[in-house]
Amino acid sequence: MSPEREYESKQIAVIDIGSNSVRLVLYRLEGRAVWTMFNEKVLAGLGRDLAATGRLSEPGVVMAMTALRRFAAVIEGVQPDQVLVAATAAVRQAEDGPEFCERVAAETGLRIRVLSGEEEAKYSALGVLAGDPGARGVAADMGGASLELTRIGDGPRGKGVTLALGPFALLDAKGFDAERLRARIAKRLEPVQDDYATSTLYAVGGA
Repeated sequence: MSPEREYESKQIAVIDIGSNSVRLVLYRLEGRAVWTMFNEKVLAGLGRDLAATGRLSEPGVVMAMTALRRFAAVIEGVQPDQVLVAATAAVRQAEDGPEFCERVAAETGLRIRVLSGEEEAKYSALGVLAGDPGARGVAADMGGASLELTRIGDGPRGKGVTLALGPFALLDAKGFDAERLRARIAKRLEPVQDDYATSTLYAVGGA
């Protein structure tokens, strides 16, 4: 009998700066096994005012900075092998997104990688396939300010598409109206509905 194969253990810290939540997860990797060691989330709401002002929410920035300073302290204590920090739709779209990234770097030492919509769709699809390698259909990642769709399981993974369909992107200055909201959603889905029609939808969301 061959001896059991030993895998090198590795710790990775991942910070996800989304339109609604800011999250830190610490993982331990052993071969293909992934263990969650720590998971903390703060609902900062960075993208709450994006549709109305084009900028990040000021209270959201305060909450996000408080969370990120704490996350940086946790990472300093744990000393993981690798640290990954990514931001998505709110920081990507906001006119003060670059300023926010610079402030985070100056105050915490964390360097943010702002994902494109295509990258966001790709990583969501890869996450679905990591959990279910046989998945076939469409991966749909609903965030606070965007929806990413990627076809998976039918040959090579598609490029994916990002749509302004998160709850913050659909806020209506005139107030909530179900019929008007349904019409706006249908209009934004119409250009891609044929490409992403499916009988199986893999819903992904971190908020």
